[in-house]
Amino acid sequence: MIYIPNAALDPAYNQAFEACAFELPLREDVFLVWRNRCAVVCGRYQNIFQETYLPAAAACGAALIRRMTGGGCVYHDLGNVNYTWITSARNGAREAIANRMIGALRGMGIPAEPMRSGGIAVEGRKVSGSACRVANGRLLQHGTLLVDADLVLLRRLANGHGERYQSRAIRSEPAPVGNLGGWLGGMTAEEFAARLVKALAPDALLEPDPAFLSRARTLADARYRNWEWTFGNSPKFSFEKAFCWDGRPARLEYAAERGVIRQISIDCAERERLERALLDARLDLSGLEARLSGILGARSREFIENMF
Repeated sequence: MIYIPNAALDPAYNQAFEACAFELPLREDVFLVWRNRCAVVCGRYQNIFQETYLPAAAACGAALIRRMTGGGCVYHDLGNVNYTWITSARNGAREAIANRMIGALRGMGIPAEPMRSGGIAVEGRKVSGSACRVANGRLLQHGTLLVDADLVLLRRLANGHGERYQSRAIRSEPAPVGNLGGWLGGMTAEEFAARLVKALAPDALLEPDPAFLSRARTLADARYRNWEWTFGNSPKFSFEKAFCWDGRPARLEYAAERGVIRQISIDCAERERLERALLDARLDLSGLEARLSGILGARSREFIENMF
């Protein structure tokens, strides 16, 4: 097992870092442990608009990220430790990784158990979810480990308004979650991460060279900070919502493709002007506000909050 250290906390860069690690021509297993600043990370085939409430995420300063693996939406913050395990794509590889992770947790006195979904639970509460990708005979599996995460913010941000959306996107399957902190005797997330490395990859250390780090920075900008990748890759969907506007009932319906409104119907006072302004608009908060401010002025932000 080769361990590649990464102390960065940038969500976009860390996605790129593991993608570059997955491309390394190594035959040995590779292990990464990393943390992110506050972020909502959705699966490759999900509708990010459906999985999180964009205005709330923006208000919290949360990064919105689309990863390269499938699966559901997860929440990251500095109280969450993430792992990446890269190995040969053989039968039973995912189960073997899960068993090794569970064994490492049990070695720290944590009564971890496997979940049917592939996650890890402690006393009936999910503490870890995972997703994977297979390419060129190699398997990458990564997952979360909730140590001291903000569970209130997790429930707020990684809990979309599914009833308002219609699409064929992969939906997340919420489960009761919990932190590992109570089992760790005051251990910080950083200390837990170090313990995890010591338990699973104690010997072989590979420091990334400057060329690797440069590739990771380039990929972070080209893909993981790119609006088209993060939002434009959402499947086609439709949205509808009834709300109150100017003291009267209002209704909004639109259909979007690649994150852009292609059809729209609004039942409210400024209907025609709003429909013209929003047709072919990206579902981007700042862009929407720029389009609506000339019509609604200071009320534009309130209207936008009803668009998600």
